[in-house]
Amino acid sequence: MNSQINKGISELLAIVLGIVITIAIGMALFTLIPGYFNSLQQQQRIAITGFNINAVDNKVAIATVNIKNLGTKDISNITIYISSSRNVSYILLPINKIEGVCYNNSAAVVCSVSIAPGQETSIALQLKSAGPSIVIGDKVVVTVVATFVDKSISTGSATGYIY
Repeated sequence: MNSQINKGISELLAIVLGIVITIAIGMALFTLIPGYFNSLQQQQRIAITGFNINAVDNKVAIATVNIKNLGTKDISNITIYISSSRNVSYILLPINKIEGVCYNNSAAVVCSVSIAPGQETSIALQLKSAGPSIVIGDKVVVTVVATFVDKSISTGSATGYIY
């Protein structure tokens, strides 16, 4: 008497177990992979912590822009754009310019600066109106584009009024 006893799991139970294992692996990967990629690529950010514009006369104003590095890498380059609500074109000239650090680039000022993470810098600009007079109370927008040492880019903007 050779009786062979076949013991094992049914096909239905095997399929259900396979699906449960697949879902468990998928959930584990879903929770681990985004955290892994976020740790590899930290987002670089900046903040404009202060922005003031004071009219000197009807053709010239002085703007001060404070920029803070909120990222994890050094900033190597900053480009500043200023626009008016009345579509006044400004010629931007750096005031606190160290030789070779800030220069005028048509409607923008480009500064080669090094701002470490968590540090802040202040840049003063002279705005010369290329057209209509500067009017106290005009709404002005400053846009700052920061380039980090890893070539990533971050932008920030602020709105202010001419005093």
